[in-house]
Amino acid sequence: MKKETKKIAHDYLGMIGIPVVLFLVLMLISPNVTFKNLLSLLQQAVLPSILGWGMLLNMRCGNWDFACGSEALLAAIIGGNIAYRLGLGIPGVIICCIAVGIVLGGLVGLLYYFTGVPTIIASLGIMFVYESFGSIVFEGKGINISSTKWVVFGNMSWGIFFAVAVGLLAHFIFYRTKFGYNVRAVGSNMAIAESSGIKVPFVKALCLTFVGLFAGIYGAVNLGSVGVIRPVSAMGTMATCFDAMMCCFIGFSLCFGRNQVISIFFEAFTMQILKLALLVFGFPTDYNSVVTAFFILIFIFISNNQDRFAFIKRKVSKV
Repeated sequence: MKKETKKIAHDYLGMIGIPVVLFLVLMLISPNVTFKNLLSLLQQAVLPSILGWGMLLNMRCGNWDFACGSEALLAAIIGGNIAYRLGLGIPGVIICCIAVGIVLGGLVGLLYYFTGVPTIIASLGIMFVYESFGSIVFEGKGINISSTKWVVFGNMSWGIFFAVAVGLLAHFIFYRTKFGYNVRAVGSNMAIAESSGIKVPFVKALCLTFVGLFAGIYGAVNLGSVGVIRPVSAMGTMATCFDAMMCCFIGFSLCFGRNQVISIFFEAFTMQILKLALLVFGFPTDYNSVVTAFFILIFIFISNNQDRFAFIKRKVSKV
């Protein structure tokens, strides 16, 4: 019992300790980085964590969803405009953005379910459609609520509180529901899951819909943080998608078999530290997506070669 408790404590300490050590190293390297940056980095980790929790479902069941960024953008524009024109306040913004996000994610799920097109193809095609639609709807002006009192998520307390609430929702869906069990079963072995009576295409389609739910939450929090959302085109939403994927890949690699919802938040925090490091060392912000994509490739390699690393470890231990 004591050994198991120590193992759990060790794993969680490693999960939390990695970003903390990186931050302390960055403080030693650069005198401009202080503990004042810590709270700001934690706040910046909220948005990628929210979308990362949605992507957790997709990545665990084998979906590749590149439409999540465009769903978040379009949910903020459509949901925000509806709430603004009806005077629904920030609760209305949250509800409308979530409703729009679910519809947008559901359309991707339906496309996959009824056509059988691989999720990577379906989501890429839908991404272009959503980005184009965002440039047309509401005369292509996006949404601006900066003149209202609805911009509340820029406040540290509100942002962290909302992140905790969404994290608990993600934990409940992933670990406490039959759907979450089915997702984990499909991700572990699709053939065995199907032979056990799990409808794999339905589960994968539903995962795409749930990503829309979290994309809607992301859109509401983003709008409630900055107050202005403008449409983008030419795959401009891919950076948002990459950020969420990065959280998942690092989280999968460094969760040590523990709670992946928690690990995604701390790896989102790690990602913000890496971005700060790029800024400190003088890298232009235009390279953020390139560096993020590079790290995604590294962690895909790590995730897909766990057996090989375990074999090498056994060989070395015998020497």
